[in-house]
Amino acid sequence: MLTKVVTIRNQTGLHARPATLFVHEARKTSSRVWLVKDGKRIDPKSITSILTLGIQRGDQVTIEVEEEDRETLDHLAKFLENLQD
Repeated sequence: MLTKVVTIRNQTGLHARPATLFVHEARKTSSRVWLVKDGKRIDPKSITSILTLGIQRGDQVTIEVEEEDRETLDHLAKFLENLQD
């Protein structure tokens, strides 16, 4: 499993609109992907799951990719790091 820690920079965190954008990116891959915050691991292909994490600006989240899919991991991490409202 590959992992990468990302700090959320978006001014309002991962509320509905930016979370939806991230869900669309996560759904583009066939790899199994998870998002982890404070020990809670969720499927980032579900908007409801992402919103339950209550991710705010400055929070650190971990992206996990089951397969050795470095391209997906790097893409999703970069997407989250650069996500803006």
